[in-house]
Amino acid sequence: MRNIRIGVTGVGKIGKTHLELYSKIEGAEIVAICDVNEQEAKKVENHRNIQVYSRNDIKIGRDHH
Repeated sequence: MRNIRIGVTGVGKIGKTHLELYSKIEGAEIVAICDVNEQEAKKVENHRNIQVYSRNDIKIGRDHH
């Protein structure tokens, strides 16, 4: 079975809860987190092997076809 790769946006109280719950799911692999508070995201990353992205790293847009 292939792992599901997960990215979490926001590492406040709810985001940390999501990280905790996702880490307990077999086949789920948390690979990235993003938060406007980059220092807080890096604290979380130090406890796990997760890539941290700042809001400047993430560009979300629409495809215009």
